[in-house]
Amino acid sequence: MKLKLQSLLALTAGVLFTQNINAQSLVGITQDDKVFTMANIAAPGLISTPITVTGMTAGQTIAGADVRPLTGELYIMGYDALSNTAQIYSLNTATGVAAAISSTPMSLGLGATDAISFDFDPTMDRIRVVGANGKNYNINPVNGAIVSTDADLSFGLADVNHLATPSIGAIAYTNSYVGAGTTALYSYDMALNVLAAIDSPATGVLHTIGNTGLMVNTVTHSIDMDVYVDPVTLNSTAYLAANTNADLNDNLYSIDLNTGIATSLGLIGGGLDVKNIAITINRALPAVTGKMIFGVQNKTNTLVSFDSDNPRLLRTYMPVTGMASGQMIAGLDFRPSDGKLYAMGYDYLSGQYQLYTINTATGTATAVNSTAAAINLGMSNNVAFDFDPVADKVRVISRETGMNYRINPTSGAIEMTDTAIVYGTSDVNAGKTPHIGAIAYTNSYNHATVTELYALDDSLGSMVKLGSPNGGMLTTTAASLVMVNATDMSSDIDFFYDSTSMNNVGYIAVNSMTSLNDKLYTVNTNSSSMSLVSDIGLGVSMSDIAVQPQYKNAVVGIASIENKPQFTVYPNPATNDLYINVTGANADKAYVSIADITGRVVKNTIVLQGRVSISDLQNGIYFVRLNVNGTVYATQKIVKQ
Repeated sequence: MKLKLQSLLALTAGVLFTQNINAQSLVGITQDDKVFTMANIAAPGLISTPITVTGMTAGQTIAGADVRPLTGELYIMGYDALSNTAQIYSLNTATGVAAAISSTPMSLGLGATDAISFDFDPTMDRIRVVGANGKNYNINPVNGAIVSTDADLSFGLADVNHLATPSIGAIAYTNSYVGAGTTALYSYDMALNVLAAIDSPATGVLHTIGNTGLMVNTVTHSIDMDVYVDPVTLNSTAYLAANTNADLNDNLYSIDLNTGIATSLGLIGGGLDVKNIAITINRALPAVTGKMIFGVQNKTNTLVSFDSDNPRLLRTYMPVTGMASGQMIAGLDFRPSDGKLYAMGYDYLSGQYQLYTINTATGTATAVNSTAAAINLGMSNNVAFDFDPVADKVRVISRETGMNYRINPTSGAIEMTDTAIVYGTSDVNAGKTPHIGAIAYTNSYNHATVTELYALDDSLGSMVKLGSPNGGMLTTTAASLVMVNATDMSSDIDFFYDSTSMNNVGYIAVNSMTSLNDKLYTVNTNSSSMSLVSDIGLGVSMSDIAVQPQYKNAVVGIASIENKPQFTVYPNPATNDLYINVTGANADKAYVSIADITGRVVKNTIVLQGRVSISDLQNGIYFVRLNVNGTVYATQKIVKQ
């Protein structure tokens, strides 16, 4: 089975990751193909009533079970030992109904059904299937087909058990959580009763960790393992279900992954013959309470999303498809004018790029410029990329070369090669070579009239400003904002414009000091300070982030005022009450819709006695739309003060 991480997704506001081992549950499969739930690993004797699994192809029995980290679904494998064929199913643990992933069985030479191991690789979203006969397969959970038939299992030549033939009865991957960048595969040898690691699953080479102190039943081979990862400490605890000696009923054990020693936690269900266990993963998504942030996992073309209030929970995780071969995502941002997510694909070997739009629901990339074009960004994908909301152009700066470009988002073509970036002669960092790894414009909303460009210098840990982006002149605003990991300088910054407070909220994703995994911070440009929110995921390295606007900004104005009936408002500016005067109509039979300067509706209300209260609005510019008995009047601009 597998090593699993409990994704703590049912969080309440202000309370993060309160689950612990006492609340962790697992799912089990009995020898006679019934499914049950253990609500608390610490009390293995208390389980639900096992229910019969239905829906599998005739002749098959369950030969493996695991929870898919990406979705939280329980997957099982039905295997027919007579025909050596198998099918992958998803299993509803409440009803026991299995749904086939593929209607056509696949051929797997796994031998007997009582010694098959099955577990999800969380880094690849693939299923590893191993037989006690040493056969070793990699399965796609999306279509239920074989991805690769890998090398048979064997102990390494230098291993203490190098002369033994492996008899693996259970396997388990570590770090079973969404976005895991690394994992390790452990196994249990039924004949030797040792815990062994499979360092390279594709080559099948095992190395012995240690003796478990158990003697499993050699007749039924009823054995499986999985691992719980504590989301607070990120410590892993391996669990083993096994019937020892001549017993038919299984105990639950914890296993020390460093030594292999097993410790009994008690009989499962008061006495059951259990062949599979799987730590549950809750992938139910709570409501978004902050800002939706999309990002790219470092050194991959994988798009992730998370709530700025709860970045430890990755809400989506999907490969980006449709990009040209050899290209990696080197920049990501939302375009204020159309609300779409744009990315730059860059192939540093050829020195060519393409601009894409990305469907945030599917991960599908659509090229803006159909033919890749040359650009001098160096031999690295560390590129700064952000939309100028005033000019509606993409600013691209190379961390490696310092080259400074403007790209047209409509054509994807380079519109201008601007002055390469450099620190001013009077700046605190004058004379130093800038290494700008991230940039972000303020006021990212449609039809913004002013904006400022901030940047992060990864090598210096400084925040800087480009007073004239076209001129490339850098001014340091915070000399020591953050110390980026020198071995993996991947960081990004983005601003969200809050139209209610009319402020820019900055977010930075960075792996600081020696960490390879990123944390999310808010940044205050006025005080030049950062505040930690939390880790992104449970250990994910990011290269780019883009904060999604909460609305699609639309043009708000009075361009067609001459074609609509008129009304007046007073006083203007107004503080508490706004009076509505409609010529030839009764304003008391009207309602108004008030929008801020970005086009977001902030108030809908009925006109009472010819007036509307605006005391609850923030100071600023607003647009008032009036509707009287279905007649829409020309929009009027007001100032709240």
